[in-house]
Amino acid sequence: MDIKHIILITVASFFSIFAIATAEQPAADTYRQIFHSGNFYVEYSVTPYRLLRDASKEEMNDEARVVYTLVEDANASASYYEPVGSGVVHVLTSRDGKRMKSTIIPKNKLQNSRVNPGISITGIMGGLFNHDKSSKKSPQLIKQPNALYKDGKYYRFYQNNGMAIVARMISENDLSADWLDGGEGWCFVRKELAIPDELAVFCWNDSYRDQVLSRQAPVFNGSTKCSVGSKEYDCDQYVSNIMATNGMVVAFDAYNLLYEDGKLVRIQKFFSRNGKETMVSDMIVRKLEGNVPEDAFQIGKSVSVYSAAKGDVRDFLGMPVQIGTIGGATDEK
Repeated sequence: MDIKHIILITVASFFSIFAIATAEQPAADTYRQIFHSGNFYVEYSVTPYRLLRDASKEEMNDEARVVYTLVEDANASASYYEPVGSGVVHVLTSRDGKRMKSTIIPKNKLQNSRVNPGISITGIMGGLFNHDKSSKKSPQLIKQPNALYKDGKYYRFYQNNGMAIVARMISENDLSADWLDGGEGWCFVRKELAIPDELAVFCWNDSYRDQVLSRQAPVFNGSTKCSVGSKEYDCDQYVSNIMATNGMVVAFDAYNLLYEDGKLVRIQKFFSRNGKETMVSDMIVRKLEGNVPEDAFQIGKSVSVYSAAKGDVRDFLGMPVQIGTIGGATDEK
């Protein structure tokens, strides 16, 4: 039984199949062109799901250990995602060689939060921004920058003791320097700026993504009508094989891209091994377009920029070197 036949059975286990088609949705190629152009604007929210093991790593054979290790690595960024409905929406913007990751959040929740400057705000927002559903008044929303790349420099933004937003900056050439303070998480900044795994179906070789050699690029596997809850969608499915060191396919990821009225609105990702399927993530796609808003890279108020921490005495004393500001009156559009 080939992999295509296996995955179609997998689809049947999740959805009611009415017909199988061999062509992608017409919008798929448009999305592919948007991402490859390097100019795009995406708003999304994601619910991650943990993969459950049926045995401890010590009890796994080599083949299984390879699979689970790869899946853990592939989903290592899940901690940066918040559940749908938490009031958190992620924004990824790319234009003219610049890329920025932001989060849209209720303003009142931002003001009342206290964030350790050594931890990316994106990574802990899930517990901070739970909207009070009993309130009839919608909260004012603001866009909070998380990470930025421009002009050969990376920036990470933090909230300083619940007060002003500050940024740390490092040049691209120093991103892997030995003197970097590991607590600032610079090893994750490119992952933050990468096209999310669910959307990478359209741009698997995005330069910001970690390319895991054992994961093959997703291949279109067919289109069908499917139902999720009470809603019916047009579903395009893509399959990414996970290879063991001996070259054998030992598992695969399945991406179900759900379209409504010709527009991509949701992506569900599944992991399958030995006939067992597990949902990995559920993404709501709120916007995906190639027309980047004029103010997409606008940060707002002036933000103090400090050099990346070296773990030296100045950093220990809380006296990092300020190298300038970003945003404010000179904010880049």
